[in-house]
Amino acid sequence: MGVTINDIAEASGVSKATVSYILNNKPSAFSLSQQTIRRVLDVCAEMKYSPDRVAQALAFQRKAALSIRVYSPWLYAQHSDFMAVFNRTVEKLSATMKLEIAFERFSPGALSKSFKVSQCGKYDAVLILGTAQQDERFLARNREKLVNAIVMNRSILGILSCVGNDRETCASLAEKVAQRHRYRRYVVISHDNASRREKSRAEGFAAGLKRGKADPVTLVDLPSDGQIKEECQALLDRYMENGTAFFFGTHLQAAHMMTEAHKRRLELPDEIGIVGYDRNSVLDDFLFPEMTTIDPRIEKMTEAVIDLAKQLKAGKKPESVVVEAEIVPGNSCLI
Repeated sequence: MGVTINDIAEASGVSKATVSYILNNKPSAFSLSQQTIRRVLDVCAEMKYSPDRVAQALAFQRKAALSIRVYSPWLYAQHSDFMAVFNRTVEKLSATMKLEIAFERFSPGALSKSFKVSQCGKYDAVLILGTAQQDERFLARNREKLVNAIVMNRSILGILSCVGNDRETCASLAEKVAQRHRYRRYVVISHDNASRREKSRAEGFAAGLKRGKADPVTLVDLPSDGQIKEECQALLDRYMENGTAFFFGTHLQAAHMMTEAHKRRLELPDEIGIVGYDRNSVLDDFLFPEMTTIDPRIEKMTEAVIDLAKQLKAGKKPESVVVEAEIVPGNSCLI
């Protein structure tokens, strides 16, 4: 006797009606999770049940839009160029492929309040951006259930990720600055509530300065409740002597420091040097001189994330991706 729908249902752990919905591409199947659909089709293929119907169902699944749910704390952030580039890249990609993307905002450190692990399966992929350390601990605890989750610009053991090589590129840039021997002091700035990525950049700057035999190197850990403008003024007051190079793990604070330096008529990059991280597709047009910084290539990262989501939809098991950042020489610091 041949394989029946009852056999498929039993082997898949679903009802006979669910198997029928999937094989016939009925609207009732649209509410099922992608994992359930793939499991049923895989069982059908393994048990050699009605190859024609399985092939038709698989073809239908491939033609369906790629569905992604995006969790980000930056959806309404005024200065988030990351989200601006992400959205622009997704819009460009949507011209050549079917994309269905839903967004949900969460507060840094409170991802667990809005993220429902049980709902992940309703999408081909779930993309998580901008996590704080508490969020990463939450995800790590649930990693076995997050089979279709992707973390972007973060790396969490056991979860698929697309991440930049922040630390290594920051170290390379700082080493180039140190090897010029044009500055008398080197100051690396971070914050006591900085994200793990920002901390990693500060560590990279410090390591690169050490490799380049820079001396002296000062590490400054600013309080979390400070105002950027006042912080920059205080840094200049404290390290005002000519020949200081400042290294920032964020673009915004480096841009503020450039403004404060101009107000004091300090000449960049000769009297002081300023190094940032990241580029801003709007703000950079108004900076003079061009900032010496690192381009994390967010567009490339976004394209890689969408490709990972496509592989998950196809039932593959992709590996995490590292996107190589690029040093932007600029002219705010001598390298």
